[in-house]
Amino acid sequence: IDRSAQATNAGPIALSYYYRLRTAHIERDFQLGGCAGGGVARSTDFFDTWAPSTQGMYNTHIVARPLIWGDKMFVSTQFNGRWKYDFTMDIWDRTGTGLPIDDVVTSLASDNMYVYAGTVNNGLWRSNDWGGTFSQALYGTNATGFATVYTSPSIAGFVVAGGRGERMWKSFNFGDTWNSSLLPGSPYSIVGIEVANQNEYFVATGNFGGYGGGQGVKKTTNGGTSWDQWGLQFTSAVSFDRTSNNRLLFGAATDQVLEGDGNVSTWTATPSFGLGIKLRDAMFYEYAGQPVREIAGTSIGLCEREAFSQNPWVKRVLGGGLEVARIEVVRAPAGPTFTGQIIAGTYGGGVIKSTAPLTSVKENAGIPDAFTLYQNYPNPFNPSTKIGYRIQERGFVTLKVFDVLGREVATLVDEIKDPGEHAVTFEGEKFSSGMYFYRLQAGEFRSTKKLVLLR
Repeated sequence: IDRSAQATNAGPIALSYYYRLRTAHIERDFQLGGCAGGGVARSTDFFDTWAPSTQGMYNTHIVARPLIWGDKMFVSTQFNGRWKYDFTMDIWDRTGTGLPIDDVVTSLASDNMYVYAGTVNNGLWRSNDWGGTFSQALYGTNATGFATVYTSPSIAGFVVAGGRGERMWKSFNFGDTWNSSLLPGSPYSIVGIEVANQNEYFVATGNFGGYGGGQGVKKTTNGGTSWDQWGLQFTSAVSFDRTSNNRLLFGAATDQVLEGDGNVSTWTATPSFGLGIKLRDAMFYEYAGQPVREIAGTSIGLCEREAFSQNPWVKRVLGGGLEVARIEVVRAPAGPTFTGQIIAGTYGGGVIKSTAPLTSVKENAGIPDAFTLYQNYPNPFNPSTKIGYRIQERGFVTLKVFDVLGREVATLVDEIKDPGEHAVTFEGEKFSSGMYFYRLQAGEFRSTKKLVLLR
């Protein structure tokens, strides 16, 4: 994710996140996701179709990773405040009383006691009623612009936070008191923190809100009293992750993913994604009975490979050829065990969740096993929306839009297409508000869906 955009009003930036569950896992038959211009949408049929679940959330930009706890989810938007979703009641409510209304929450974390919210300009805030009300827990020189907050499932009261500025802040009493560690080198921002134990931390540095350049990874073995350069100096991070056996994964702003070792300061570049492909996020994928994998969100979709090997990155099928902005692996209840499901937050297409471990996700071999017309997203939309479709074999394809009287109003595709995933944008600026229908025809395959233009 380009975190330099999180703390600005730079425009419609899609920042879709899911919290990596440490203490609770929701078994539900619907999924939630946020996208630029589309607010939050809900799927009840595993992402074949989407319906808005907004209640005031429409046309907002989610800028912090949502927290899921029990039957609730807490989200932060760039322009429309903070919201809490009740899975049981299917209701969105405004929440986060006390948080500054003119600031943006850019990082969220939780433990058994509190929810922590890092803001752009007003420091770190804390809530003891699951995001209902907040009070300021940390603010001052070099204690604002928080890009990342870490809480430990095994160390009670342990909180570590970092962001804009060259200091990392930590607390051992749930944020009642804090001390800071000054990282050596020129000013930069902390965009990722991984903790091996109470004394050994790794931090990845990069650009946040236009502040600071990349200085690779820093490591401390004495709780932050002193720091060592752990490679990749002058390199800016966009993501950072760690395995249970202290291996590291560094997603660089140069669109490279590098493997590291928490015990030896050496790094190895993984194979290139390809010319012009942008890296948005990267993390490890650990699942019982399988070798450790690496998954990456890129401008061409979700990619994966076996970790610590020479294997190339393989693109995985996602509906509509969507760009993946953020990826997460869902954890099992009350522990670190993975369920095997992957959640991918996309640019302009909501959130896609796998329904089984990674091995059951089909590789994009170039020949899809079915024709598919996807639901447009966002829907309702204004002024444009994206329509994705899947073609099984090469042939002539038409995709047209009709009004409620059956009159053709636009032709989006009218040509021969190769098999694979495709997407097209429908611009509605010259059309009036209302319901429309779009129809895909490819050989004997025909499918029609409806879309809504809402001004």
